[in-house]
Amino acid sequence: MGTSARTVTVPVMSDDGLSAFTHQVPVVAGINALKTTVQKADVVVNILPAKNSTHNLFDFEIFSRMTERDATFINLGRGATVVEQDLLRALDEPSIGLSHAILDVFQVEPLPLPSRLWGHPSVFITPHMATLTDDADAAPVIANSIKMFLAGH
Repeated sequence: MGTSARTVTVPVMSDDGLSAFTHQVPVVAGINALKTTVQKADVVVNILPAKNSTHNLFDFEIFSRMTERDATFINLGRGATVVEQDLLRALDEPSIGLSHAILDVFQVEPLPLPSRLWGHPSVFITPHMATLTDDADAAPVIANSIKMFLAGH
């Protein structure tokens, strides 16, 4: 993994398909940049693959650096990148800004019924259903979701 950070411009589309505005989104590479960036992040989205260098990368040290109030962690990558017990510990610790987790993947899949993740009030579990996605259909849905999130909904 590299050690640089930069931003990309993401267009946020309106319901009628016209660009409503653009938003600068930081792109982070490297563990040192990650440790620094999560401190000010409202949302951290993990889309990392399962590799030796990413195994258990998101641990209590990373989660405890998330100091923004109501921060959200989203894992769409691989379950092996997250120490689930550390995530739960961080969600339960009031001094840490991490308040929500949206999880699509887990260390063990399907997620075992006894897992504390199922009943945790700050965890939202998505169904992890793989299917072919039509870009033309998906893009407006994703853009609208970003727009709604940025508007505070």
